[in-house]
Amino acid sequence: MKSFAVLLASLLFLSLLGAVAYGQTANTGAIAGTITDSSKAVVEGASVKVTDVATGESRTVLSSANGA
Repeated sequence: MKSFAVLLASLLFLSLLGAVAYGQTANTGAIAGTITDSSKAVVEGASVKVTDVATGESRTVLSSANGA
């Protein structure tokens, strides 16, 4: 019974590690996406601003020719 509990706890721990790792982007904190308009056409030169709510730090970039 004790070995089953250890096995179950280990599986739970490993599954939680997988969920945490899924949200990471190679230690860069990168955000990726494509800017499109309502007709699904990509938007070149769109201004995108992201802000870290914990620190207040923000970054602004322009989308590329392919909307990235």
